[in-house]
Amino acid sequence: MSVTGEAVVDVPFSTLADTVMERLTTTYAAAADPGRAESMRAYMKDVAPFLGLTTPVRRTLSRTVVEGLPRPAEVDCTAIALRCWQLPEREYHYFAVDYLRRHARVCSSGFLPVARHLVATVSWWDTVDALAAHVVGALVAADPKLTADLDAWIADDDLWIARTALLHQLRYKARPLCDPEMMTP
Repeated sequence: MSVTGEAVVDVPFSTLADTVMERLTTTYAAAADPGRAESMRAYMKDVAPFLGLTTPVRRTLSRTVVEGLPRPAEVDCTAIALRCWQLPEREYHYFAVDYLRRHARVCSSGFLPVARHLVATVSWWDTVDALAAHVVGALVAADPKLTADLDAWIADDDLWIARTALLHQLRYKARPLCDPEMMTP
């Protein structure tokens, strides 16, 4: 446990993560635009520094980074996401979110503490909303027993955790967005 009572999330060993991170940091750093980075940082209320990569440029570079690599296992997703989150520039966090969205189906319910850590660390709507809807939502859809965890998250003191508990339902189509029993007066 950490000082705040949260479980400490260790970065697991992953050869794939080593390869991805080497490619990622080299590729993104080479394309950095410091002038654009300042305006991006200001727009995002100084939540994190930026490299100055626009979304289309970043996504093109990301395709280059993962080109020819094997599909990841859950341990690889965990290592890549946590290692990206250790880097200060926000584009690395965006890479992790996009990577997790693409590979959420390989993650089990055991990935929920990692997702919670990501949501609660360097939190802002730009990463939290995507993690909630596309990663946490996918985990709960695959394992409905996680609904109990998300029910507890709704009362969390961390507003980003509570927000995730609400937003994880966004991708549910025919299912009810809430437990009807909770709606009774």
